[in-house]
Amino acid sequence: MAPGQWNGKNFGGSHTGNGKKQKTGHYFNNGIYHRPQPHREFEAGVRVVEKKTGNIGVVKEKKEKCPRSLIRVDFDDEVKYIRSNLLHTVDKVSIEQEKQFKKFKKTQGKNKKKPFVKNTSVPEFRKAKKEFLSHLRQNIDNDGGGVSIDYSDDNSSGKYYINRITGNDVIDKINELNIENLNNLNKKINDRKKMTVLQHLVSKQRILELFTRDNSGSCLNYVPYCANKTDYYNIVNKYMNESKEKDKEIEEKST
Repeated sequence: MAPGQWNGKNFGGSHTGNGKKQKTGHYFNNGIYHRPQPHREFEAGVRVVEKKTGNIGVVKEKKEKCPRSLIRVDFDDEVKYIRSNLLHTVDKVSIEQEKQFKKFKKTQGKNKKKPFVKNTSVPEFRKAKKEFLSHLRQNIDNDGGGVSIDYSDDNSSGKYYINRITGNDVIDKINELNIENLNNLNKKINDRKKMTVLQHLVSKQRILELFTRDNSGSCLNYVPYCANKTDYYNIVNKYMNESKEKDKEIEEKST
């Protein structure tokens, strides 16, 4: 239990928090910390103020060995050693004021409330992402303009082809890369010279499903040079911007 007000032995008969420095904290001083300056700031030639008297003097070099907290100060009428906690530099007050002004400006900017603006780009991006994926998917029931398989009379085993040429550079480049990668995969997997007796030929449809991860429609798998979601979103944005530019060109020609 802390010493009480009528305990005559400890803390002068008062509580520990009833000292003479109870109004010197940063809560009482509007968040300002009054820290004593270290001895390093009192170099020779620096003008200082004595806290007790308010006299202004100049720091001089020490003539004899003494503690680093003792500073040799030359006043007009005398030269004496004073402890660093009883001194402060002449410019300390202005420096502290500048710090407080900077803090005040920062907090003012943070507290400003910005008006609510509805993000209209999100539904637009979702629509563009859906279109982007439809141009890369395999053609099933006339849905999908990406790499598909042609089972005509001439190609009974099937042949890879691009179902839809969009005219968009982003889409066409991806489809061209996909068909090139699929043909290379088909040659490597179904190379009869390197196959053993127990191995079987893998159909082009199965290779295509494995290439796009079982045809689940995962967007990242259709783009060969896409490492993560951020890369994928950047590519979709490029596609969206390019399609917007083409729409503008068509409108200008029509007008």
